[in-house]
Amino acid sequence: MKTVAIVIGHKTTSPGATNTTTGTSEYEFNELLSRGIYGVLNHPSIEIMPKLIFRNNISYKELPESINNHNADLIISLHCNAYNNKTSGTEVLYYHRSSKGKAFAQQLQKQLVRALKLKDRGAKPITSEDCGGYLLKNTQAPCLIAEPFFIDNDDDLTIARNNMHQLVIAYAKGIADILVPKNGADTQIKTPTATITILPCPCCQSTKHHTNMWSTDAGEINAIECVNCLCGAPLEAWQNRK
Repeated sequence: MKTVAIVIGHKTTSPGATNTTTGTSEYEFNELLSRGIYGVLNHPSIEIMPKLIFRNNISYKELPESINNHNADLIISLHCNAYNNKTSGTEVLYYHRSSKGKAFAQQLQKQLVRALKLKDRGAKPITSEDCGGYLLKNTQAPCLIAEPFFIDNDDDLTIARNNMHQLVIAYAKGIADILVPKNGADTQIKTPTATITILPCPCCQSTKHHTNMWSTDAGEINAIECVNCLCGAPLEAWQNRK
């Protein structure tokens, strides 16, 4: 069985780029996103073992070694882009000397662009001197840094949040097409949209991002924690909200 390491970019003490309108950070968005991807891939029929990697107790210098210890076949580092509050689009970064990285980045890029329908900025080669290059160079398995949208652009963030389900499925399809290709055809992956829909908290009505989700042994999300009140309400309560 193939293994994918899903790395949540940044950490609670260094959350990355932040949208100034909503206060949503890269870490907040991608922590939620990672749980959705894990829930979709963690199914026997897909034949992939997903592993979530959090950086809270790992320095950036230590990160490649920590990831390598998982012996993954593919590494996806979840990020969001940021520049000038106006730039928009989707891109996936790969190490410039990795032919597999280039091919895999192009496959994932196709799925992410299809999901969000933002400007296709392409799969981009990165050297060891570029931002992110240290991780891409020093991981043993092919590693990709995914940046599906610009989090500092309000329109991009709104599109990403409104299409969270499609984004989760895009990542899952991209990963599955890379690791368990089905005769060149896109892998068919489906999951109930309710498991990853972002809704107002049933307890405090907050519309802030919800970062933690607890899963059953089958990988199905059954409770979500609100950032504002930390209620940990069951999934059924979230689903019943309009």
